[in-house]
Amino acid sequence: MKIGSVFIFLLLFFAGAVETVPACAIAPDGTPVCAHWTRADAVFSGKVLKVEDAPKNEGFPEGARKVRFQVQRNFKGVDNPTFTIVALPDCGLNVKSGQTWIVYAANDIVVKSFSAFRAVKIEPKTTSEEAAALENIKSGKSDTSIAGRFVSTQNTYGFEPVEISVAGQGKSFSARTDASGAFSVAVPDGNYKVELKLPYDARFKWDENLLGTSFTEGVPTVFKYDVRLNDGDCHFSFFEVSKID
Repeated sequence: MKIGSVFIFLLLFFAGAVETVPACAIAPDGTPVCAHWTRADAVFSGKVLKVEDAPKNEGFPEGARKVRFQVQRNFKGVDNPTFTIVALPDCGLNVKSGQTWIVYAANDIVVKSFSAFRAVKIEPKTTSEEAAALENIKSGKSDTSIAGRFVSTQNTYGFEPVEISVAGQGKSFSARTDASGAFSVAVPDGNYKVELKLPYDARFKWDENLLGTSFTEGVPTVFKYDVRLNDGDCHFSFFEVSKID
């Protein structure tokens, strides 16, 4: 199986304010498909119909391109037979007419456009694991879950297990990280408060998408954040942690 994968941000700026264009975001290896699905307002697979330069007089940076897709499969939020995105020049997206891609996009209400943050190229005559995972999510075969993974600066985890507590919808759940630093808790849809309890004092870096985060330094370190999930969603975060000696 051959699948090319690119993580991208597209069209996130006002006309005449090109300096506000964000850099392309690279999702960490191991991020599950359901986490991208949860973040996206629109997910589809489609064939590239046309690629053209984006007009500079509309505020796009030099090298930006408009890409129009013929939608083949609507996984989430796409009702039109065609879909157009604007690819920024530093995103490394080498799109050509005739290619097929799976695209994840968020609706930017400011610029009134969808911005794609992930795209996966599908090679002809191959089976796409990404598409199969999306089919499972769309059909309700995937669990609603809160999950994550702890890594050190070396992208490994060799510390003691972290205790995870999840409370919401009148229920409580608990889990521990495994030997790789990963955890997953299956929950019904709803609002949840997540508490991570490390058995030592630690320094954190975490996904900027985590809202309502807080932590208390000490022994142990306790880290808290809020999660809102719809049925079939999953919330996944990487936590980079270093132990304080």
